Amino acid sequence: MAVESSPTIVFITMLTPSWAVVALLPLVGLLTSIVSLVFFAVRHRFRQLPLRTIPGPPRASFVEGNLGQMYNPQAKAFHRHLTKTYGDIIKVNGLLGVRSLAVSQMPSS
Repeated sequence: MAVESSPTIVFITMLTPSWAVVALLPLVGLLTSIVSLVFFAVRHRFRQLPLRTIPGPPRASFVEGNLGQMYNPQAKAFHRHLTKTYGDIIKVNGLLGVRSLAVSQMPSS
């Protein structure tokens, strides 16, 4: 007499993952993270290329760029210095090296 297996046991057995697949999941997650990071870094680099030719001040720090100089109580003097030195269209370094375009028109008083 042959013993028949119930469909439920077969179904559960089919859903049980092999240990090799479970062991590879962290590696797949790590590789996906690395590929995503490289992709976004390259994309960011190429998006910033047109701003390289525009003059601007050197960044004060890598983390905050020129934002600390632009948004402080003495910022008006810094803006005048930027306009006199670099003109009305200026490249400004922001957080973590992100470049931005600043357009200013100072009154002539």
